[in-house]
Amino acid sequence: MKAREDTIDKFEEYRFFAESTAKLSDRRQLTTQVWVTLHTLLFAALGYLMNANVGSGAESGAAAASGGGWVLVLSAFGPLLLLGLFSCAIWRKMLLSYRALIGWRYDQLMEMERSPQLEGLHRFFSREYEEFFGPDSKRPRIGFTRLEALLPTVLIFVYLAFGVVAILIGLGKIPS
Repeated sequence: MKAREDTIDKFEEYRFFAESTAKLSDRRQLTTQVWVTLHTLLFAALGYLMNANVGSGAESGAAAASGGGWVLVLSAFGPLLLLGLFSCAIWRKMLLSYRALIGWRYDQLMEMERSPQLEGLHRFFSREYEEFFGPDSKRPRIGFTRLEALLPTVLIFVYLAFGVVAILIGLGKIPS
């Protein structure tokens, strides 16, 4: 009778760990949604500023060359660009931290599945790993977090491009 109690306790631990890992994955996805929303708002603000201050021809090329364009760059674009760049770095770091933590949890779940107390389980996590990520896998590897972490990296380049355009406008190199 004692062995049966140990098995039930181990299964409950396994079940709890699997559920909490799924919740952690959900939290990672929610985090990405929040960051995407933030960057959408930042790009909307940058686009609005560019259209309102540059697209409308508010400044002549001579005024921009004499320094008037720098007011736009320093007061409006600069802080938004820095916020965007900084938040991309934080977002990427968070995604990679989630990846490490969730990866560790999957390793623990697979170790639990190999334990004698859980013999007879379908070994869901172990089989998934073998099918999709294992060295003998014939399927393409699905690195969701790696793909997801590319988005903030791409956005960094987009913010840098916005910064270059803003500097060129401030120097009067792009006619308004």
